[in-house]
Amino acid sequence: MKEFEASLQSLRGLNVDISQEAAEIKDYTNFLQQISGDAIMNLFQRKYIHSLIVGVGLIVFQRFGGVYVFLFYAGTIFESAGFSSRIGSITAAIVQIITTTLGAVLVDVSGRRLMLLISTVGACLGCIITALAFVFEVYLGFLQLGVGGIPWIIMSEAQLEALRFLLVGLDPGLCPTLSTLYLTGAQ
Repeated sequence: MKEFEASLQSLRGLNVDISQEAAEIKDYTNFLQQISGDAIMNLFQRKYIHSLIVGVGLIVFQRFGGVYVFLFYAGTIFESAGFSSRIGSITAAIVQIITTTLGAVLVDVSGRRLMLLISTVGACLGCIITALAFVFEVYLGFLQLGVGGIPWIIMSEAQLEALRFLLVGLDPGLCPTLSTLYLTGAQ
């Protein structure tokens, strides 16, 4: 523990009080040690299996919805439509941020089921429009409005409090999204 505190003090600076931060880190480390091992098996208890199936099913549906294909080929799609690859990718990122934020606000007002239905119908329409006219923002916007974020809300609420960090850690979407934006538009 002395090495840990010395490293933290070195990182934060000699004149900084690290006692509270060190206590929080120690508490969290103890918490993780207590729940490791059997905690993952708690997911498969009979009372959680329905929630787990619904949550994982929504996430699988989200992954097969094609958002990463669009993000990966965004530059090509926009160039084919006569737009700048960079401008198109930046526009897509802005639309994704705005609609994800809007979806997070609207989900409590209108409910998860309605938002998932609107999101799914909108994403399907966006796919059709994209296939016909290279309109990328419609699909991405509707997908992020509900299907992009709601499965993670449901997974976090449906499981044990102690297991949330495991379930949230299942999302491999952040790295592909960032790398796709880099590869397609931020060159």
